Amino acid sequence: MPEIQERVRCVFESAQDQNEALCGIYDLFIPNWDGNVSMLGWPSCGNNLYRFITSLFCIFDHEKHPDLPTGELWRNEGFFRDMSLGNWEVNWPECFT
Repeated sequence: MPEIQERVRCVFESAQDQNEALCGIYDLFIPNWDGNVSMLGWPSCGNNLYRFITSLFCIFDHEKHPDLPTGELWRNEGFFRDMSLGNWEVNWPECFT
């Protein structure tokens, strides 16, 4: 899915910090995401998308936040990896109020 990969890369290229990158990922995949909602769960994504975003977070963190564990914000507050989804698919049923 080159289009998805390019759109995700653009999020990281424009982000100044981890939070901005994380919110950019949510904004990219979740319709009407504005960051001001209560979450009841976590969106999930397929294996390839999860691995792709995780690798970009690790690179981003290494470059911009060398004093922090790489990829930890994504692993703690990002999407859940769901092996039952298609590799580039995202799902978010009943996650937000």
